[in-house]
Amino acid sequence: MPKKRKIMIVETETGDVLEYGIQKIYTPQEISQKNAKARLGIQKSAFDEYIESLGQYSFLFYNHLKKINIPNEIKTRFIFLTAYIKYDSDGLLVDTDEKNQQPLNRGILLEKMNVGEKAFIRTMNILKENKLVTENKGLYYINEKLVIRGRLSKQKMNQKFTRVFSDAIKELYNKCSAREQAQLYYFYSILPLVNYKYNCVCHNPNETELSLINKMSVQDICMSVGYDPNHWKKFWNVLRGFKLGQEYCISSTIVGDTFDDILIKVNPKIYYAGNENCFDDLQQCCYEFFIGNSTNPTK
Repeated sequence: MPKKRKIMIVETETGDVLEYGIQKIYTPQEISQKNAKARLGIQKSAFDEYIESLGQYSFLFYNHLKKINIPNEIKTRFIFLTAYIKYDSDGLLVDTDEKNQQPLNRGILLEKMNVGEKAFIRTMNILKENKLVTENKGLYYINEKLVIRGRLSKQKMNQKFTRVFSDAIKELYNKCSAREQAQLYYFYSILPLVNYKYNCVCHNPNETELSLINKMSVQDICMSVGYDPNHWKKFWNVLRGFKLGQEYCISSTIVGDTFDDILIKVNPKIYYAGNENCFDDLQQCCYEFFIGNSTNPTK
């Protein structure tokens, strides 16, 4: 996987910023592999290249997870584990932080999850009881009914899913306290309400025309996740407290003539469901978060 760095193209004479973007830096081995694929006629679309620039990802079938009645912090830990799935491996958990990707045993798993012994035992018992994780001969597997890293069957392609990006999942989780792990799940619990094209939270997530989006307010989102809407300002501040690097994880972009006419979006570096037809909208959304083009509805 190539390394990434943010770039800014500047007009030397005026100092004006012409473009923001992400540049991929390939090793000689990766360049050789790309050239080999090109010789074989294996070409990726610009959309696929852009998605890959956001990092490795798995497909999360979020409606299945939403139906399971377990504590939010346990669900957050489960999603964190999905960042360690080996590609096309029946859900085997491996150390994706290392090149050799050795399977995760109990000791490594405990270290990665960064919780106490009692919390780890409780977490794994709940995940196993609900068939989210299985253990076989000391190895751990994610239930592929909920998450897959690899190719999807035609049957799976017809279900509701999104890409969840491993780098973002790890970064957000590793910054969290135990209490914040429960709060982090709010981002995942609203997935059924996130528009697959614009990554905005709305009442009609399958709508493709921006002018027809039925926007959701922060109070609406509160009610959808079981948070008291009377305390919506506190809820919004909780969500705004989560960041990827210097980028917010959620924003409220003005789309109309007033400060009240806003569209609430989730950073697509966490998750994104759109396809090639959504490429321009994905780039625009990433750009908005990159430059911090957002307003605060609590003001």
